[in-house]
Amino acid sequence: MFKTPRWFYTFMPFKFAAGCSSPLIPLLIISFGGTATDISLISSAYSVVSMIFLVIWGKFSDSTQKRKPFLVLGFAGFSLALLLFSQTHTVSYALYIQVMSAIFAAATIPVSSIYLLRSTRKEFWDHALGEFNRIGGYAWAFGMLFGTFLLTVLRIGDLFILLGIICFSSSILFQTSVRENPVYINRDRIAFFAHSITEKLRLMPSYIIHFPQITAFENRRLKNFYLASFVLFVSSGLIFTPFVYFLTQKGASASFVFLASFMNSIISAYSYSGVAKKVALFGGFTILKRGLILRVFFFFILVIASILAGFYAVCLAVLCYCVFGYTWAQISISSNSVMSRLIIEGKEGKIMGMYNFMISLGLIVGNIISGVVVDTLGFTAEFFLGAAVIILSAFWMQRIKYREDTEMKKEILYAFEKNMAERKKWWNTLTYQKIDSYLDYAGVQKGWKALDIASGDGIVASRLSKKGCAVRAADMWPALLFQKIENVSYMVEDAEEMKYKRQFDIVTCRNAFHYFPNPLAVLRNMRRALRDRGRLLLMEPVITEESRSFLRTVFEKKAPFRTFYTDEELVDMVTSEGFEVKKKTTEDYTNWVRSDSEERAEGVKTSYKNGILYFSIPRGYLILVAEKSHSRLKSR
Repeated sequence: MFKTPRWFYTFMPFKFAAGCSSPLIPLLIISFGGTATDISLISSAYSVVSMIFLVIWGKFSDSTQKRKPFLVLGFAGFSLALLLFSQTHTVSYALYIQVMSAIFAAATIPVSSIYLLRSTRKEFWDHALGEFNRIGGYAWAFGMLFGTFLLTVLRIGDLFILLGIICFSSSILFQTSVRENPVYINRDRIAFFAHSITEKLRLMPSYIIHFPQITAFENRRLKNFYLASFVLFVSSGLIFTPFVYFLTQKGASASFVFLASFMNSIISAYSYSGVAKKVALFGGFTILKRGLILRVFFFFILVIASILAGFYAVCLAVLCYCVFGYTWAQISISSNSVMSRLIIEGKEGKIMGMYNFMISLGLIVGNIISGVVVDTLGFTAEFFLGAAVIILSAFWMQRIKYREDTEMKKEILYAFEKNMAERKKWWNTLTYQKIDSYLDYAGVQKGWKALDIASGDGIVASRLSKKGCAVRAADMWPALLFQKIENVSYMVEDAEEMKYKRQFDIVTCRNAFHYFPNPLAVLRNMRRALRDRGRLLLMEPVITEESRSFLRTVFEKKAPFRTFYTDEELVDMVTSEGFEVKKKTTEDYTNWVRSDSEERAEGVKTSYKNGILYFSIPRGYLILVAEKSHSRLKSR
C-alpha cells in the first residue's frame, strides 16, 4: 500500500506562494501599463533561464549525488525573489527579478522528481506522482484563493512580501525534516562541482548557442518524446501566457482573475489522484491522448469566447479555463509517468532536466509568438493558432504511442517464441481439468461459436473444441499457434485491431490481459465480437498486497508486460466497457518462470530448481464471467 512521504508536505508553502504569485506578476506588469508583448517577453525570459538551469541543476545533482541542498537553495532563492518583487516599479526591473526567480525555482523541479522516484517503489510511481501533484496543487490553488481576498485589502507589493515570508518556510521545513541518504563523494568530485559551476556561468553565452551539441539525446524514444513535449508546450504558451491579459481586456477585475485562476488550480488538484489511478491502469500515453483531445475541443470554444464581448466572453473563457485545469492534471501526470518509464538509471537528473528543458523551450517559443500575435492580430488568431499546434502535438504523441506498442508486442512475441517448446511440456491432465472447470463455470455449451484471444499455444482453444464448440484461435504470430486442432480455425491478428461483429457466443482470454498495451480497446473489440447476451471468460493473474512487487519482478524476467491489476480494477474495466459481471471467483495462482536466482516475498510460496522459479500466490488468480450488457444493447 502506498504511503505518502512526509517530505511532500514541505512543498506546500512554496507551492502556495508560487500559486498566488503566478497571476500576480502579470497583474503587476499590467499596473505599469504593460502590454501583451511585455507579459510574453517577461514570461519568455523566465522560461529561457529556467530551461538552462533545469539542465544545469539536474547535471550538478547527478555529479554530486546530492539532492537536498538544491531544493533548500531553490526555496530560499525563490522566496528572496518574491520579496524583491515588492520593490518593483518598472517593467524592466520586473524582468530582472523574474530571471532571478527562474534560476532558483529551476532547482526544485528535476531534483524533486528524482527524490520522488528514489523514495517510492517503482510499482507506486504513478500513485506517488498523483499524490505529490495533488498536495502541491491544493497549495497552489489556495494560494490563488488567498490572493483573491487579500488583493482587496493589500497592495500588490505588500502581498509579495507576505508570499516571500511564507515561501521561506519551505526551506526551513525541508532542511529540518528531511534527511538525505548519505552518498560517498571524494574531494575530487567536490572540487569538480565548484569548478563546473564557475565554468558554466563564465561560458553561458557559448553554452546557450551550442546547447544542442552539448546535450545529446540518450536514445530515440527519449528524443521523440522530448520533441513532442516541446510542441505541446508551445501550444500551452500560446494559450496561457495572454490569459490574464485577455480577462482584464474583457472587463474582469483583478480579484476575479485570481478567482478564475483558483478554480483552474483547484480542479487540477482535485483531479490528480484520480488521474494517477487511471494512468496506472491504462498507461501514460492513453491518458495523455485523452487530455489532448479534450483540450483541443475547448481551445476552439475559447476562440468563440474571443469573438464575444464583456460578460459572455469572460464566462465562456473561465469555463474553458476550468476544463484546462482538468486536462492539465491529465497531461502532467501522464507525461511524467511516461518519463519515469523512459528514464535511465544514473542519469535521472540529466534526463529530467532535459525533459523540463524541452518544456521550457516550448513555452519560450509559445510566449514569444503569443505577445506578437495578440498585439498585431488579436486574441482570436492567437487561440486558433494554439489549437492548431496542440492538434499537431496530439498526432505526434499518437505516433509515438503506436511505435512503443509495436516494439513492446514484438518483444513479447520474441520472448514467447523462445520458450514455446518448453511451454508444450506443461500440457497435462491437471491443466486440462483446470481449464475445463473454467469453461463449465462460464456455462460453455456444445455448438457455441467461440473466439479465443491471444491463444498462444492454443490450450484453451483445444479444450473449447473438446466441448464441441466451433473455435477461432487468434494471436499476433503464427508460430504461437502451436498445433492444428480439429474444429479450430486460426487467425493471425492483433486483439486491439479485431473487426468481428456479433459473431461469437463466448470470447475467452487466458493469462494475456497484462500484456495488452491498450486493454480498453481489447475489451471493446471483445464486446463487439459477441452476439446478444454473449459471454466473456477472463482468466487472469491479479495482484495482491503481498504479490505486487513479486509479480513485477518475476515477469520482467519473462517478457515485457503492460501491468497487472487487482481483481477490483479488472471488474471496473470490464463493466466500464459494456459488460455485466455474472460470476467471479479467485483461487491460488501457480506458475513458473526461468530465473538466475530465487525470488522471495512474504505470503508467496516459492521454490527454485534447475534455473526455474516455481511460485504460488494465494488468491492470486481471477476467473471472471461477464455478459454483454443489456443497457448497451439497446443503444446499439
